[in-house]
Amino acid sequence: MLKFNGRSDGLGNRIEELINLECHCIENDTSCNYYWNNKYNFRSYKNLLNCKNILIQDNYLHKNINIECNFDKYNNIQMRNACKNINYFESINTDLSYISIHIRSTDKLNNRGRDEFTYDFFIDKLKKTLNYLNNMSEEMNIFIASDDNKYKEYYIKNLNKNYHIVDPFLNIIDDTVYKDYFSLVHSKKILMVPKFSSFAATASLLGNNILLSHCHENETSLSRYRCNIEYIDNIKT
Repeated sequence: MLKFNGRSDGLGNRIEELINLECHCIENDTSCNYYWNNKYNFRSYKNLLNCKNILIQDNYLHKNINIECNFDKYNNIQMRNACKNINYFESINTDLSYISIHIRSTDKLNNRGRDEFTYDFFIDKLKKTLNYLNNMSEEMNIFIASDDNKYKEYYIKNLNKNYHIVDPFLNIIDDTVYKDYFSLVHSKKILMVPKFSSFAATASLLGNNILLSHCHENETSLSRYRCNIEYIDNIKT
């Protein structure tokens, strides 16, 4: 069995590792023991995932690991097949048809690299996304996830009346982070605001849905995720 120590980062980063490890396990007919790393309290998550070829545990850190993730090795088909092996630990589903938005701000506003951004960039894309949505006239259900509630409230207040705010896994998934994540997974398309988020990208892979992005995938780390991408950055506000 392979041994791997997971990142102590956000849920999206951890699921990206699991996708790549599942790809390797499928390709090599093997299995893996994955250490769920809650080193930091501010990025501590319950393990509420099941994987076909990966045992996830948080009891012991491996002293010797014998595999590394290769994030650019696998194509969309291989990654989609791997995603079929990664699920919420309980059976969940919804008959609701809806689109979703994931708004990423907080520490990404530090503008430290190509996946981060300035406040002005963030506000510009926030408004462009709202304009994109409000140019649609059909009635539509929409789920909104944000790491800062004031931006979620901004959309609720300013979206046209043809949108119905939904929360498909309310009272089904108790953990807020996982509720948001699997609500993205089960949506028809995800609008990723403003630039890049592994949370939204991996959710799009697991759901095999459309990921709408303001930036070209080669401008960020998005290229390695092999998502089904549409671009909306030519929208005028």
